[in-house]
Amino acid sequence: MSNIRYWTFIHSPGQDASVEDSLEYVDYALELKCALMQYEYGEGFQGSAMVTHTWRLIYELKEGDYLFLRSKYKIHAVGKIIRPRKKPDVILNMKRIFDVDKDHGKYRSDKSKACIHFDDNQVFYEDFSDGPGEWGQRVDVESWMYVNDGVELPASNSYLDSATRYVLRELKPEAGKKIFKRLKGEFMGKEAELLETNKNLILTGAPGTGKTYLAKELARKLIFVKKEESELSEEEKKLFECRCGFVQFHPSYDYTDFVEGLRPTKPDKNGNIGFELRDGIFKEFCKRALEADNADKNFVFIIDEINRGEISKIFGELFFSVDPDYRGKKNWVRTQYQNMITDENDQFFKGFYIPENVYIIGTMNDIDRSVESIDFAMRRRFTWVEITADKSAENMNLSQESKDRMKALNDGIAKTDGLGSAFQIGGSYFLLKENGELIRDEQGNPKDPNYKELWDFRLEPLIREYLRGQEKAVENLESLKKAYYNKSYENNR
Repeated sequence: MSNIRYWTFIHSPGQDASVEDSLEYVDYALELKCALMQYEYGEGFQGSAMVTHTWRLIYELKEGDYLFLRSKYKIHAVGKIIRPRKKPDVILNMKRIFDVDKDHGKYRSDKSKACIHFDDNQVFYEDFSDGPGEWGQRVDVESWMYVNDGVELPASNSYLDSATRYVLRELKPEAGKKIFKRLKGEFMGKEAELLETNKNLILTGAPGTGKTYLAKELARKLIFVKKEESELSEEEKKLFECRCGFVQFHPSYDYTDFVEGLRPTKPDKNGNIGFELRDGIFKEFCKRALEADNADKNFVFIIDEINRGEISKIFGELFFSVDPDYRGKKNWVRTQYQNMITDENDQFFKGFYIPENVYIIGTMNDIDRSVESIDFAMRRRFTWVEITADKSAENMNLSQESKDRMKALNDGIAKTDGLGSAFQIGGSYFLLKENGELIRDEQGNPKDPNYKELWDFRLEPLIREYLRGQEKAVENLESLKKAYYNKSYENNR
């Protein structure tokens, strides 16, 4: 890893370009999955020092180097350089052109139309295919990772000054690693970093705080380095179904459903029914993670409502295997049905273990009465993150009115005897959906609900159930209703 080099690239529309212009070119580079160097430079620049400088730097790029995509003042993404995707029309030798023939000027866009691949550089080619005035050196990346609105870095750093004269610059290794770490941290967020580090994560919080939604977002980040489902291609959506497992625990769920167990076979010709050993959902998932094509890929298994099942009964001897320090083949354990596995080609012939590329996310509601079913042995094997009601409102980008109503109501719930913060209302109650899809306004933000209908048909019945059996139930319900119908808003819809 020590020979990896780091580069910054600005898809420059010109030295005097505005910030908006440079951001437009960032979007273009993201779409193409490549960097186009000196794009649209004219005939007058063909033999300039600027062009020669860029050509000589590109000659040093190699497969596996990291390329940071930047605008004038920010870093927006990073990509790992790969070999060209496009098949070349012409093969030349870059070093010979510069140091021997010195005839690179004849390969101008108004003289030639071809894709040139240089045989002395495995990752670079020049693309003339768009015609005069629309060409430049091109470097492909595997994909752009950790895409965001931009990580600002001090302008005093010479390796990130605002000048756009040179579109390609090399960073010192320590600077490149620092930027990479910060860019990744900004994109992944605290929860994803904790999951990546500790392998096991439980998201806990009040109902409606978006724990299950967040769990799937974390899975997309670890698997594809993408946040939203809409960002996935059709192929990636199919792969996501393979690499992200999901199950919801309930009181009758057990070891045979989760790990392995005996299941009845179809009746034979005489009507006799037998039993055979079958893998549970989690063991099947682990086998997929061990397949040759998947060994270096992340797999995420989500357990919704993890505290509603009897954990010791479901996990069995996996209490040992689930520990982050005991992952991998060397830490296999013999399961209850190990003696029934006779196929020597079975990945778990000697014993079961959780592969190192498998991550586990659990979700649970604080107010669930079975919360205590997660004993200390399991608790210490997971990292715990609380998703508060206020944080859920921010995550879901609720309007200020929805935030204010929710906060006023939750403040009242927290102060009500017999309730508390665990009974607060999460942001998802304020989201409007149709056929499972979020309804948005013209600006793309979540559309406000009908606040009166929300209270009458969803919130009031829920809170009344919370207060059932309390001496001051009617009085407390009326108090919470007044808090919800905030005086700051005349339109209570």
